[in-house]
Amino acid sequence: MKHLQNFKLFQESDYRDWSRDKEGKEYENLPNPYQDWLNKYVKGSWTRNPKSKHIDVEGDFDCSFQNLVAMPHGLQFGKISGNFTAYGNRFKDLTGFPKFVKKKFDVDDNPIENFEEAPFSVGRHFKSNNIDKRGKDWNAKDILIESKTALGTVRNELLTTPFLNADCWNKLFEFYPGEGVALIGPVWEYPDFAPIREKVKLPPGFEDELDLISGFSDLGIF
Repeated sequence: MKHLQNFKLFQESDYRDWSRDKEGKEYENLPNPYQDWLNKYVKGSWTRNPKSKHIDVEGDFDCSFQNLVAMPHGLQFGKISGNFTAYGNRFKDLTGFPKFVKKKFDVDDNPIENFEEAPFSVGRHFKSNNIDKRGKDWNAKDILIESKTALGTVRNELLTTPFLNADCWNKLFEFYPGEGVALIGPVWEYPDFAPIREKVKLPPGFEDELDLISGFSDLGIF
């Protein structure tokens, strides 16, 4: 019971980092406050990737209408096999939010100011204020194409996504090299992607796979 904390700790803007002990050393296992918090909102099961320390969910995650302003400090989601729903909170950014969501990603009714930590892949539906991609993948190719033609706030928000940020790609490659190459391949040779391409550090050993994917993209297969 020594690690048990009130959930209100996760509703404050100045979060304590429960991922480390008093000496600043990272806990090998996820401390109880985090486990309790995840168990409250995960509909299914979750695991912590031993390499990336990211939380992978087999099932759904739903923290809607909880008055949350941020994810618990230091907590980072990786892959969600179902839906990820955080509707009706007070999130201003997407720090800690998942990298890959197989089904729906819904963060509508939040005062989000930027999307730099948005998922790299959403399978079915990305919904947020001014962004509603219903029934279509949210991925690098679609977003790069839409950023040319979208107007007003939609265009501005699309341009802040991780697809147009080399640092975000480099972070993704650190733990998800295969998935990252599969996402970046279809846009690798796009002229509009050239400024980003110059700063992207591809994961070693994936050059042939990138050439194959980008080649298929040129043929219109992707």
